[in-house]
Amino acid sequence: MKTKLKARFVIGFDPALNDHVYWKNGQVIFEDDRVLSVGPQDDTPADVVKDFGNSLIAPGFVDLNALADIDTSVIDFDQKGGADYSLGKQWSRRYVEEGTRDVFFPEENAKKSYYAFDPR
Repeated sequence: MKTKLKARFVIGFDPALNDHVYWKNGQVIFEDDRVLSVGPQDDTPADVVKDFGNSLIAPGFVDLNALADIDTSVIDFDQKGGADYSLGKQWSRRYVEEGTRDVFFPEENAKKSYYAFDPR
């Protein structure tokens, strides 16, 4: 199934310029898990069209920060010996009551780092 996403701004790679650019009134067309095109809006047919209005679409970005470093640690260290659940970034009551433990197994940490930093 071919899907077209439209938005006021789209960031993508322009092979003609060999650089990343943004298009005002852009679109992204993908099929399954493969991006087919990124660029200005046109009348290319698609099975599904979603218009996100005054938004930014940036396909293909990977949050290396979230993969590699402190996202889970932030929650751990924010506990400061107590759980203030009103802050919205705390572990669940069950997790706190059962006691602290590693979030990831060593193999999972290794895989996370591999995908975050591997240059391929």
